[in-house]
Amino acid sequence: WRYPFDKIKIDRSFVSCLGGNERVEGVIRSIINLGRELKLRVTAEGIETGAQAEILRQMHCDQVQGYLFGAPLSLPDLSAAIINDFKNQRLAYLNESTPWAKAG
Repeated sequence: WRYPFDKIKIDRSFVSCLGGNERVEGVIRSIINLGRELKLRVTAEGIETGAQAEILRQMHCDQVQGYLFGAPLSLPDLSAAIINDFKNQRLAYLNESTPWAKAG
């Protein structure tokens, strides 16, 4: 038998209360534990602060998403961002590791 879903998402309305509401934190912890017991990935949505991300990390939430990590992007914009990030990382690596590749 299979569940009619393959993941669990924690709504941002719960996440926004993290760090100030023990009852909500208990609900989130229970959702994460339920996901673990059912062998389902749990994603928390609406992370806007480092404190929220840290609490969820301590609770062992599988995935987090929200404006703390970046705004939603269209597929073409995401592709361009990934390519640009790769190029920047490659240039930084070359500048650090190969004296002959340094600009100037």
